[in-house]
Formats: sequence, structure tokens, C-alpha cells
Amino acid sequence: MPLNKSTARRKRLALEAIFSVLAAVAWSSHQLSYGQSKADARIYRGIYSNPIFGYSVSLPSGLVGEGDPDPAPNHGIVVRLSSDEVDYLWTSGLYNASYYNKPEQLAEDQLDELKGEGLTDVKVVSLEHAALCDLQALRQTISYRTKAGALMTQVIVSAVDLSDHGPGMLYSVGLRSSSDTLPRNIKMLDQVVSSFRCFPPNG
Repeated sequence: MPLNKSTARRKRLALEAIFSVLAAVAWSSHQLSYGQSKADARIYRGIYSNPIFGYSVSLPSGLVGEGDPDPAPNHGIVVRLSSDEVDYLWTSGLYNASYYNKPEQLAEDQLDELKGEGLTDVKVVSLEHAALCDLQALRQTISYRTKAGALMTQVIVSAVDLSDHGPGMLYSVGLRSSSDTLPRNIKMLDQVVSSFRCFPPNG
């Protein structure tokens, strides 16, 4: 059934917001999103707190979170896990522009986003119930190959928060990792997920 104009527009806005966050984490070796240099990035150690979108996480010891500099939106951070920047974690808080009411809808968008990157062998390995804060969440694991043929895994834990009586918020913690470093990086992801805390946003 075709989407009506209002529903299609809300879906497009949500996808644009999701893609803007993922674009920020898929930076080159010299640039953040919005054309800013890494030297201008916001730097976080210990605890990252986002009052605009209402969440915080604890960063594993020795790791640094990087966010886009002002005036770019502060949706979340990226945590690089390898010197070649192939492996990284990210966090994301977004307004629920598509009025989603369950995390399955967000997981579907995340899968579509990967398929749209020109990758090959994109497969859902698992889709499991999880928790983020006290919210019901989904943990989606996807395997794929890069254009160079490298085997990669993406894991995203996502939740929809409808507690503010408006459209609500979309929260995600994600990981992209090469296959040989996946066991170590999964431990980092689990630490961040378990530390995720929600509170009323002031954005």
C-alpha cells in the first residue's frame, strides 16, 4: 500500500536524521561530518551526557568519545576502537520524527541503510529482545562485506521512548567491527549498553 504524503514525509525525516548520525561516524581519516577537522571535535572521557536528547553513557577506560563541533547537532558520539578507524562504536539520540511505536521499525530502517551503502552479502544474523535504560529494545546483528571484500559486522541496540507524551525519542548504541576483532569489540559495546541511562530531554 503506498504511503500517504504525511507518513512518507515523516519516514523521510527520520531516515535523514539516522543517516546524518551514521554519516558522522563514517568519516574519512581527516574529516568529521559537516567538513570539520578532527581537531575541532568535541572530546569526551569518562561519562558522555546529552541533556538535549536525554541520555548518558559511561565510556570504557582509556577510550575517547568524539562528537561534531558546534554548530552541528549533538546527537551522539563516536568511539574509535582501532587505529585504522575500521572499528568503532557510536551512540545516537534522535527525535521520533516518524512516530515509531516499536524498535522493530527502527531496526528495519537500519537494515535498509546498510543495503543502501553499496555493500554486499548483507544478512541479518540475529534479532533479539534487549533493554536500553528501562526501555524495551532490539539488538540487531548484521553481517556484510565491504566494497573491498572485507567481512564486517554491525550490531545496533535500539529503543523507542514514548514517555514524553509527544512523538518521543529514538535511542541507539551501535558497533561496526571487522571479524577478527569482533569478540573484543562486543565486550566494549556491552559495557556501553549496560551504562546507558535515560532522563527527560530538554531539547
